[in-house]
Amino acid sequence: MRVSSAIARSSSSPARFLEKQTKVVTVLGLLEGPTLKWATSTSSSLQQSMEDWAFGLGVDRVLQAMEDRFADKERARKAADMIARLGQQQYSGTLQAVFAEFEQLTSTPGLVMSPDDLLTNFCKAAPEKFVVALYSVGHKGWRSFGRAALEMEAKLHTDAPPVFCPPEIQQVVDQYADLMQEPFGLPNRPTKHHIELLPGAVPPKGRIYRMFPAELEELRKQLETLTSKGWIRPNTSEFGAPVLFVPKGNGEFRMYIDYRGLNKITRKSTEPLPRIDDLLDMVQGCTVFSKVDLKFGHHQIEMAEEDVYKTAFKTMYGTYEFLVMPFGLCNAPGSFQTEMYRIFRPYLDKFMVVYLDDILVFSKTVREHAEHLALVLQSLRDILQQDDGNSLRPVEFMSKKIKTQKLQDSTYEKELYALVCGPKHWKHFLLGRHFKIFSDHSTLQWMKSQGELNDKLTWYIQFIDMFDFELKHKKGCYNKVADALSRRPDSFALISSTHSFGEETRQTIARLLPQDETFEPIVRNLQADPNSEPGYALSSDLLYTCSRGEERLIPQDQRLRTLLMSECHNARGHFGFLKSYAALSQRFF
Repeated sequence: MRVSSAIARSSSSPARFLEKQTKVVTVLGLLEGPTLKWATSTSSSLQQSMEDWAFGLGVDRVLQAMEDRFADKERARKAADMIARLGQQQYSGTLQAVFAEFEQLTSTPGLVMSPDDLLTNFCKAAPEKFVVALYSVGHKGWRSFGRAALEMEAKLHTDAPPVFCPPEIQQVVDQYADLMQEPFGLPNRPTKHHIELLPGAVPPKGRIYRMFPAELEELRKQLETLTSKGWIRPNTSEFGAPVLFVPKGNGEFRMYIDYRGLNKITRKSTEPLPRIDDLLDMVQGCTVFSKVDLKFGHHQIEMAEEDVYKTAFKTMYGTYEFLVMPFGLCNAPGSFQTEMYRIFRPYLDKFMVVYLDDILVFSKTVREHAEHLALVLQSLRDILQQDDGNSLRPVEFMSKKIKTQKLQDSTYEKELYALVCGPKHWKHFLLGRHFKIFSDHSTLQWMKSQGELNDKLTWYIQFIDMFDFELKHKKGCYNKVADALSRRPDSFALISSTHSFGEETRQTIARLLPQDETFEPIVRNLQADPNSEPGYALSSDLLYTCSRGEERLIPQDQRLRTLLMSECHNARGHFGFLKSYAALSQRFF
């Protein structure tokens, strides 16, 4: 404990009401560290106990002896110099930090500064907006001025009215609210970031730095986030940059990947960035401004596939590589600026300027500004929502074999079951995000408008309601990937459990169905109303039943039965009666 602290604490106690011995005991009880060691050695050199030595001197002389031994003779001068330095420029911290700093410095014993000097230096260090608002009030001391400024700051943070936004501008912002969502996935855009190495360059090998628990927790969290968004993936590259963490002002950590080793061996690009002063000259005569800041701007540029391995970074949880452009690469700003120029080229310097991920829109009137802002936001929407047509790319595949007990379900139930399996498999990616489902089963579009539903369908729909999706019907002729095996007769042989037959046989079955006494009424009813015969379905002039799965019904025609038995018997290599019968039973009734 410092001597000054001991003196302050002892003087603030009710010493005037205590006896001499009690005063001494109080002072000795406050000693610790160097002061306690000094008191012990001093009393021992006089062959006295510390209590007897202190009682003999008295409280005042003990405190004076400690002051002479430990007090910094230059402390008051150093405090005055520090106050003068604070007054030379505006303090970089908060108003609360300025006040606390002055409170500590002005309490220094022996400080000689006039109240006017202290007030002047405090006003120079405090944020300018408080000085302008309070200086005319006539505060005589820095402390009263500082408390008034703190009260004003608290009021600004709690009772301040919302910033006024013209209704025309607010309407545009609300119209493009979808742009505020968190980005994820790989951007499919013309601009790719390349890393061209110098000839003979040796890959840099970074080290893994030690981290304390809070940094490790943040590392795990950020790795999970970047992986779930599809921006990084594990790798075994010979490259590997180290990972560091830089504390933010709010106590959180920012992950920093040290690409300095990679940048040293990278050929520098010649793409210049615009001059900020030239950009600001463009706003002359304008009175309405909007600033758009792109979140995760660099991550909206995809890495060239051949250069992905060069972005590798090492952690104690493994080595990862970036599929999108990371922060810290020497040529990254040029690549990003090129993409921004490509997107906004028609509007540049007319009513907007762009510098990396900062966009400034400027206009002379509110109505004009609403039009300009809508054009800029629409350009961003067009580039961020390229999710149709040729830009759709497969990311992952999933298939599921229908269980035996589900073969008896209707076609509608099986299609709805498939609609459940997909979101269930990718639940961790899809929950909380809007997505689209393409299906060639058109009746799924009206699944929520059905009347009475059985327990199974009710559970399916309740599960699907957890997700935010848009169901789009895709005709079977355009759904070639999903329908390849079911729609191409020459592909039936790819399914071992499906017996193939020619077009002539299919036409024969379709021609004889209406002539069958048993099935003719069923076919007629289904042609009038597809839902009129539960357990039956009519498709491509063929009748299906769901009594033992989805099977073709064959009319009572002996020649047709003989033809099918012959085809199955010969095609399967003469397996015998039981196996041939089992094969036919899978598809025919």
